[in-house]
Amino acid sequence: MIRQGLAGRLVFLIFLAQAVLCPAQEKSSDLVLKVEQTTLGPMGGQKGASCLKLYSGGRFVYFRWSISGMSLQDKDGKIWHPDMRETREYLFPERDSWQISQFMEFLQSKSVGRLKPYFAPPHEPIDYFETSTVHVFLPAGKSKQLQTREYYVASLVEKAKYPSALILLMDKIEQLEDTVTEKGTPTKEPPDCKLGP
Repeated sequence: MIRQGLAGRLVFLIFLAQAVLCPAQEKSSDLVLKVEQTTLGPMGGQKGASCLKLYSGGRFVYFRWSISGMSLQDKDGKIWHPDMRETREYLFPERDSWQISQFMEFLQSKSVGRLKPYFAPPHEPIDYFETSTVHVFLPAGKSKQLQTREYYVASLVEKAKYPSALILLMDKIEQLEDTVTEKGTPTKEPPDCKLGP
């Protein structure tokens, strides 16, 4: 009877620990940022897309695909375009967790909150088209979305016309993409990042 009582208490304690820890784990992996980008050109048939997801626990996932504008012909004479498709993930080490905390504070700042929802192309696009859609997920279920056109091909003079908060945001996004591309490991494609064919 004593052993059964101890076993029952042990099971109860394990259940209680899971009940306490599971919400904390879910909270630590809340989605705080999602960035979707699509490109078309400059070569005919050349296009691509990417999806970056950042979680509050310091993990981020980067999915991208692209189709080359270069045409190849197989032995049967069929024309096709080489393509690339990959998904990588990266977890910031504990020693660098301050970078994520600092970036999250920036995402929740008034300067980001005041950004308008759409930024037109810095110049009239000719043979290259680019769209970036940024989703910021805030506390209490709130969110903010903004979209830019041809931001990354804007010249320094053209970028000087953008709000400084937008420049900091887009530059940080580019840094995160470079980091996960360089240091990340292959992983499964996120189900909500189906941007490719």
